[in-house]
Amino acid sequence: MEFMRRTVFQGMMPHQDTLNRHIDRVQLSPLREAGYTVARFDEVLHFFHSLGYTSDAFLVINDATALLPAVVWRADDDALLGYALRDEVLSEHDIRAGHFTLEVLQHHERHKLATQVEVVMVCPLAPGYPAMAVGAFPQLAAPTAAGARRRVVIVKEELEARGAMVLGYSADGASAQLSAMMDMWTLVRARIRRFLGLTRLHRRGAIRRFFGCTTSPR
Repeated sequence: MEFMRRTVFQGMMPHQDTLNRHIDRVQLSPLREAGYTVARFDEVLHFFHSLGYTSDAFLVINDATALLPAVVWRADDDALLGYALRDEVLSEHDIRAGHFTLEVLQHHERHKLATQVEVVMVCPLAPGYPAMAVGAFPQLAAPTAAGARRRVVIVKEELEARGAMVLGYSADGASAQLSAMMDMWTLVRARIRRFLGLTRLHRRGAIRRFFGCTTSPR
């Protein structure tokens, strides 16, 4: 890291002490469960407000990465992690190791191991602030268009119920994600037009007011 900072990225990367200070400021619990949880959505505004971002306007972004199929045992609550479950049944399955090897083998026969995980994040509309992961979905393949839309709409509805606003959705070029992006734009386009006003004279000032936030972290 230090070699890269002093050579290839000289003048571009902050000093390690600066990075450490930023890391120390980010007080956020790790994701422990697959899918979405009420507690995680409750953390969103508190997290960004603690960093100085108070506009309460966000983008939803997501991406998937490959996993090495494996079962992970979480000792503190005996949970078995790593299985690919449909979104609709995530909250219904409580997979624990139990007391006998037979129970673990039965779980293994009943469920397939995930080969990828999709992480859904909310991203503030200002430079210098990190995105926050609100959900992770272990899966065997990318979701369908309906599944991708459902994951985005849930985030939108949960954040709006807490007083925030989702202005868009961004993902890669997979067809399901593109379909979800088009749907999200349809949902927010009318609201943005109402806010910005009908005349060009007011739009620039309205944009500044809408996306304004406290000073970015230094």
